[in-house]
Amino acid sequence: MAYPSTIAPTITSLPVANEGTQNFPIMQPSGVSAGDLLLVMTTYYTNVMASPGLSLPTGWLVLNNPGFGSQGETALLYKIADGSESDQTFLFSLTSFSMFAATAHCYKISGGVFDIESATPIVQQNSSSIGMVNSPTVTPSWVSSDTLYFTFSSSVRSTKTIALPSGYASVQSTGERSTTNYGANVLSGYKESTETSDNAGTYTWGSYQGQMTLGVAIRITSLDPLVTTTDTLRPGTEFTLTATNYASAPVSPATFTDSAGNSITVPVTISGSGPYTAVGTMPTLAEAVTAGTSLLFGDVTIGLST
Repeated sequence: MAYPSTIAPTITSLPVANEGTQNFPIMQPSGVSAGDLLLVMTTYYTNVMASPGLSLPTGWLVLNNPGFGSQGETALLYKIADGSESDQTFLFSLTSFSMFAATAHCYKISGGVFDIESATPIVQQNSSSIGMVNSPTVTPSWVSSDTLYFTFSSSVRSTKTIALPSGYASVQSTGERSTTNYGANVLSGYKESTETSDNAGTYTWGSYQGQMTLGVAIRITSLDPLVTTTDTLRPGTEFTLTATNYASAPVSPATFTDSAGNSITVPVTISGSGPYTAVGTMPTLAEAVTAGTSLLFGDVTIGLST
């Protein structure tokens, strides 16, 4: 199976009291490019007995936003990057209330076109210290496809370290207000699978306030390889090609085909690591006659093989 690149998340925690501010700065992974999928899971615990609400930066969408009840919420957010994400920090803001604690995971997923679906979250309040919560089953609408399954779980007023089931790459972070032990804890993980559904099992947080789990399925459709040039292709002139959406480096030669089906191959020198650059020189009229190759007319399609 060929999956896109999925990097480990940056983890942002708010480890101390921040009762005078409503802003929560979250770090995004480095190297974000247009078309990347950014996925954020954040949990925040407030000092006010009311639902805190969330104000989003431009371009971000809510996939799920379950509340724990009186003082805590979790938000699962995503954005398709547009190339303007040069600032590595973006601010999420509570609309009315300040925070005791908050923490977040931000994933960057690259390499294709994305479909994203989530299961209905499971949220529960606990009056004991057991703090067990099951995971929802994620059953995406696509029947069978290479899928990235994400699982997220969070708990407030808990600092316990727990583990994901085998098969998940996982990470955990805690933002804790040390004086009152009002923690906001997030655990996240993902795995690659062709199964038609996924369930991450049971989490035992050991907290008496509230826990939440949810699951996400992401289908990645690879982009077709594309070769372009801004040069005018004339006999005997040098050209530069740009090759994008290649899983591995293309190889020489380049093939040029016109609308009538005539084609020629031209040796090229390839460099780069994606997108790739290929440089070559179109044959002169004399070289074409000597080699017995066709002349090209009209629109031309360019191809590079791997």
